[in-house]
Amino acid sequence: MNPRRAQDGYVLLLVLLGLLSLGGVVLAGFTQQAKQEQDARRYEYNQRVLKEAKQALLQYAFDYPTIVPGRGPGRLPCPDTSNTGTPDAGPGCSDLVGRFPWNAPGMNFYAARDASYEKLWYAVSSNFDNFNAGQVNSDTVGTITINNQSGDELYNGLGNGIAAVIIAPGPEIARDENDDGIYEYPQDRIADPLDPRNYLDTFNGFRNDLFSNVENNSDDDGFILGPVRETDPNSPAFNTVVVNDQMILITTAEVVRMAQKSVLYHYKTAINNYRANLGVDVYPWLDDYSTTDLTNYDGDVGVRLGRVPSMFAEYFSTNLVDGKPIISDLVIDISIDGFDSTETIPASAAPDVYFRASGDLLTSFTSPHTITRYYWDGHDTNLPSSIADGIWDLCPPVTGTEEDCNQDGAYNYIGGTNSVDWMKVRKVTITLTYGAPGTFFEFLYADRAWPGAPLTYTDPTGTSHARVTGNYNNDSGYLTATWTQDNNFQSSFVESPAGNNGTLIFDGTDSLDVSLIYYPTLPDWALASEDDWHDSVQFAYSAGYEPGAASACTPGVDCLTINDIGGTQDDKIAILTLASDFTFVDEGLDGYQNDLTDIFDTDNSQANGVPGQDVFAMRAGNDDLLVVR
Repeated sequence: MNPRRAQDGYVLLLVLLGLLSLGGVVLAGFTQQAKQEQDARRYEYNQRVLKEAKQALLQYAFDYPTIVPGRGPGRLPCPDTSNTGTPDAGPGCSDLVGRFPWNAPGMNFYAARDASYEKLWYAVSSNFDNFNAGQVNSDTVGTITINNQSGDELYNGLGNGIAAVIIAPGPEIARDENDDGIYEYPQDRIADPLDPRNYLDTFNGFRNDLFSNVENNSDDDGFILGPVRETDPNSPAFNTVVVNDQMILITTAEVVRMAQKSVLYHYKTAINNYRANLGVDVYPWLDDYSTTDLTNYDGDVGVRLGRVPSMFAEYFSTNLVDGKPIISDLVIDISIDGFDSTETIPASAAPDVYFRASGDLLTSFTSPHTITRYYWDGHDTNLPSSIADGIWDLCPPVTGTEEDCNQDGAYNYIGGTNSVDWMKVRKVTITLTYGAPGTFFEFLYADRAWPGAPLTYTDPTGTSHARVTGNYNNDSGYLTATWTQDNNFQSSFVESPAGNNGTLIFDGTDSLDVSLIYYPTLPDWALASEDDWHDSVQFAYSAGYEPGAASACTPGVDCLTINDIGGTQDDKIAILTLASDFTFVDEGLDGYQNDLTDIFDTDNSQANGVPGQDVFAMRAGNDDLLVVR
């Protein structure tokens, strides 16, 4: 063999080996770049799915009052611990960490999976879970601790924790069960698909599978964000990914804001429904904050900035809780056998009129209640020349005696020679009886036409509130009526002749109507002590839309103005304000306060009707504003 040729061949071999080595470096670079691109795509995919799940969860918090009637917004479902998509059914969350409950009633989501085709996981703070009996309002805080990849605390569950976390678990890896840097537990999701240890990871004492109220009382407890690589060079897993859980956080502020928006939405709906039922385009007189008794929940004539008055439950519903009592007089209209009578029962000093959960109307007067009216035969004037025609006219109930039936145009008793002996007067006694003597009278739900028959609404005025009237029948026999007749009218009623009496029969031609003050129908949870939203909500509207006004305002003159909202600011008719951060101040009024500046930001605490001075601010501080119109 030629030595030079052999040498040339050796050199060629070295060149080939060098090229192969260089190709390996290049190939490794390509492989690393491809892996980084794949990881980026996986992250972006997971992030999109997690954002969709978060939005569904926040919408659930907003919709909660319609999902679970009778409870306020801001509550979140329990985790799914059965791998069915449905949350724990209670009576309490069996665990506060589990799979994302995508199939919870009202959730409106789908069985989402992450980039590793794994179902999402989820944890919820006990302060926000739907079985929690405590308050969910602007003061509620989360109890979940969150740590970043370095183990530094981002949120502390003892004071400023988050409300919930949603997790994309990623592919199976090994777990360090003993916090010794040895990842001795390989996740096996086929063997046990219900064990969160097979999905959620550990690092440096943090365990993403273990969260409870007890555990969270330690600063070391809580979730750690991924990805995390093992940093201990003595660990067999050094520089490998040991936490691949990808998370999205739902902060307390985010859930509370959705709850506040839900509260304002329900208030706006109640106010608009009220307007739709009236025959005029006006708003109700409001409940003045300056009252020393904030338990009445009634309107104060002349007030157009304050609380929205309400009975706090559906007026005519039969499947909710009892309405909160209001102060209201009752007007009872009775027509029986042609004898018509109207009785006004004065309001009590304390709230005592409301609808029970059954729908029965509990009234402000006691059983039995007697109504006495006098009628005369055929007289549309008070002259003796009027004929007796068998038509009975109501004598104006002024004195409550027979003298009501012989009066002049000013309702003064005429007497003397005009008290003719042939004038017939009938005394009708109507007795309403339901319940034991001395107890509040109750109009039975079974006997009323509400809501089957149309209700009648009477518009509010500059001096009065709106009213609503419904019709009852007498199937339960709580209305009885008797009459006696005096055919020899003088100055006092004497049955004459003896035995000139009888009973009036209530039948299909007769009617019994009851009316009470009508306010917007707020949900009961708005006032419930478990949430207590009503103390932090105020309503204000232009003077041009108060009862009795022209239902108009001029922008820049007498409409409301809201600063910092963009666009036209001085043409608003009505707004709602919710104070998200306030403390009641006792100003010597038996535990109540009367200074709106203690509740709302300065710019949102006045509406005095002076043109140009009804000015509010969208970003005055912590207040949340909603334009009603």
